[in-house]
Amino acid sequence: MVVKVKLLGQLKTLFGKDFFIFDEEIKMDEIIKRLNSYKKLNLDIERRDFIIIVNGVESSLVDEDKLLKKDDEVILVPIIHGGL
Repeated sequence: MVVKVKLLGQLKTLFGKDFFIFDEEIKMDEIIKRLNSYKKLNLDIERRDFIIIVNGVESSLVDEDKLLKKDDEVILVPIIHGGL
């Protein structure tokens, strides 16, 4: 059972990898918690910091409590902030 989480943009640089693999059923909130605790980086990322795509569908169209299962693919696209 594998859920693949692909990282795009600055997330690849931050984590030093292109993706994470989870070998169990997992909810999106748990994925975010695990990313925050990865290698004690002391991150404070939240769902709102990304466009989240689950199996090709933007996550606002996917139930937040959906349990991700075997062969599901999640893509995290950082929202770039800027301004003066």
